[in-house]
Amino acid sequence: MKNPVIKWSLIIITWALVAVGIWQSSLPYYAERNYREGFNLSASQLTIEAIPYLERSVELAPWETQYLTELGKAYEDYANALPDLSQKQTYFKKAEEIYVRTIELDPKNPWFYSRYGSLTRQMVSVFPAQGEHYLTLTNSLYREAAEYDPKNPLFQLNLAYYYHQLGEFENAKKYYLMCIDMDPGMSIARFNLANIYYMERLPEKSLEQYLEIHKREPQFKNLSLAIALVYSNQNKYADALPYLEESRQYDPNNIEILKNLASFYFYIQAYDKAAATYEELFRRFPSAQQTSKEPYLQAVLKIGAIDRALFFLTQYTQLFPEDGYAKSQLQSIKDIHSKNQ
Repeated sequence: MKNPVIKWSLIIITWALVAVGIWQSSLPYYAERNYREGFNLSASQLTIEAIPYLERSVELAPWETQYLTELGKAYEDYANALPDLSQKQTYFKKAEEIYVRTIELDPKNPWFYSRYGSLTRQMVSVFPAQGEHYLTLTNSLYREAAEYDPKNPLFQLNLAYYYHQLGEFENAKKYYLMCIDMDPGMSIARFNLANIYYMERLPEKSLEQYLEIHKREPQFKNLSLAIALVYSNQNKYADALPYLEESRQYDPNNIEILKNLASFYFYIQAYDKAAATYEELFRRFPSAQQTSKEPYLQAVLKIGAIDRALFFLTQYTQLFPEDGYAKSQLQSIKDIHSKNQ
């Protein structure tokens, strides 16, 4: 090649192509480094710090659905943490754009439809003017996921829960039963199905599901309380009591459980246990004294514990000095106590 200009031009072009090739081949490495950094920050719940790394990983490797999914989750988590509605909407929209891209890249992956459906279910309340649109879209996405993987109970569960929230109980029951058929140990499907049966006034069917969960997972959240409630509504108080007591054992700091148990003891006239449970309730949750004062006083007076009533009302009137009726109760009990001296 005699022309030196052409010769050097070819050399420059060749080296430029080599440089571009080297750069292009390094992109996956830098993308993975950014993804790992972002993933670790997300796992440490440092979402806002994670987002720039995850965005960079997607810029460097826009074909990687794993990177896209992690970025979408980060946007979603950050949106849920934001108090400002306008900012929350912005990041939900960002997450939506990402999830749409994952489906475009892999249109037969049921997990992408499920993830996008979980997002749009939240967007119903975040975008009230478009609520109907996102509700319809959620149904469509959950259906797509269930159709692409009809043997995965998680996708059937999403559909069941969607119909449950809408009050379409027949459809919800259909999909809950499909979940249970695929995975008999799926407690959440049984629990939600039992809830529907209870609302339909089918206590035996409700109990069948609750008790099946209890065999496998007795500490399932609110399970013992739910069983006790069904038995109580059937006037089977002896059957209800062990489950109500069990619920306190599993969740000792639950104010509703303590209230229910104290009321239950009072109802079956176990006044000593009612009084002790109310006192535990008041120690843990002082504000509960205002709503549970009357049954507690009746319980302690039923067992003749006037000193306990006197002590309680003395403290109560100091805590709630505006309660004039409590002050008159205190005076009445002081008078009774003086006569008994």
